Formats: sequence, structure tokens, C-alpha cells
Amino acid sequence: MFLKLNKPTPTEEEDIFANLSHFSLDIITVFAKRPLTIRAFLFIGRIFSISSEYVVTQHIRADELAFQTAMLAFSGTLFAMSLKKEFIFFSDNLSKAEMRLYSHLKHSLTPAEFKSLLTKTAEVKTFGPKATVINEMSNENNDYLLWLLEGSFDIVKNGELLRENVKKFDSRSHGFIGDVSFMDRLYSESIVGIPIATIVASGEGAKFLVFDGKKLRKEMKRCQRYDSCLRGFLARGMQKKISDLVSSPPGGDARP
Repeated sequence: MFLKLNKPTPTEEEDIFANLSHFSLDIITVFAKRPLTIRAFLFIGRIFSISSEYVVTQHIRADELAFQTAMLAFSGTLFAMSLKKEFIFFSDNLSKAEMRLYSHLKHSLTPAEFKSLLTKTAEVKTFGPKATVINEMSNENNDYLLWLLEGSFDIVKNGELLRENVKKFDSRSHGFIGDVSFMDRLYSESIVGIPIATIVASGEGAKFLVFDGKKLRKEMKRCQRYDSCLRGFLARGMQKKISDLVSSPPGGDARP
């Protein structure tokens, strides 16, 4: 004996397809890059959907109520998770300068991912006037990426001053300092890398967000999102530097 299933009525078919469409929309939010807004509206939409079905007949079938309640709980949980991540990130009180760096990456990383990357790979360091940030002649392995937060710096190569008093909003200051050496290590897996020029804090001093190159490459290897985001950002910064160099008038300011 086989169980004979009755053909669903048009109304039941309509409910089935409606539920499947709602389920598909909820699943999308799991894979969205920045899902907070999407999840918020879908959570509200789910409440309206349940309300609309009840208002018409003042009754909801048991199976429909069970499905809608389960999906409402699912949507609410995803929304709460996204909201928690945003709250944790912004409660950390990042400085405006650090937020400037994030503004270049926000289309690729979530706030929580950005915070995690900073925590694992970077630290803020302050240098007094004329203090050496990186010494090209040092025997130490200068495997760092620097992002200027405050103040200004000079760039010296082989004793020659190449750029003076470079500020964070200077048109000549693009992306990270030390990006060429970092990219060389990244692509060639070289231990030494291309030497970085000497970086000296200017008369007013300077504050940098200093990324440990080794730790950063480790995170890039571990997480594909970090890898694609940072490779893209570094490439854009280097392209801008090359563009500035090419557009410089003959005999103008050198921009390595």
C-alpha cells in the first residue's frame, strides 16, 4: 500500500511558492558582503508578510504559522548577528584617521573584518620630531607597511632628501609606505624584499599605523577576502604613485 498524496489546491500552491521565494530571499542575506541593511528590511518585511495574511482572514493555518515563525526567527537571528558586529566595531572608537583607511576598504571588508585585521597585524606608533621611523641602512628586516595617521614625514634615499614634509592629505602621499617591498615579498616570496628608503618624522613628529608585513601576509594567506582586498588596494596605490611620477614636469619633485 502506498500513501496517496492529494494534489495541492491553487491556493496551497500559491502559498508554497510564496514561502519558497521568502526562503530564497532570506538565504541571500547569509552571503551578502554588507548584509546589515538587507537583513533589517527582510526582518521587517517578514513581520509585514505575517501580518498581511492574518489581517485578511483573521486566521493562519498551523503549517503556515510554523513556517513563517521559523523564518522570522532565522531572519531575526541574522539581523541581530550583523547588528552586534557593527556595534562592536564602532564602540571601539576608531580615530578619524583610521576611519580614513577603512573608507578605502569598506566596499570589500565588513567593519568586523577590518577591526579583526587591525587587531592581529597593526599597532599605532608615535615618533618625535626628526626621529627615524625606518632606516634603510639598518640590518633589521624592515618588513612593515606604514599608514600615516598624524603629522608628516621626510623620505631620504642614499643621503638625498627626496620628499619633505609629506602630510596625510598631500597629493604625493598615496596608499601605504613600504608597499613596493611588501608586494615584492608577497609575489616572489622573497625574505629580504626591495629595500625601503629612510623615513624620518618631520619637525612636528608623526604617528603611524604600523602593519607587520609577516603577520599581514599570513592573514592574507588565511583569508581570501583579506587577500583580494589588500592586493587591490595596494595595486591602486602603486598605480597612483606611478601616474604622479609620469605626470611630474621634467626636473620636478622626485616621487619614488
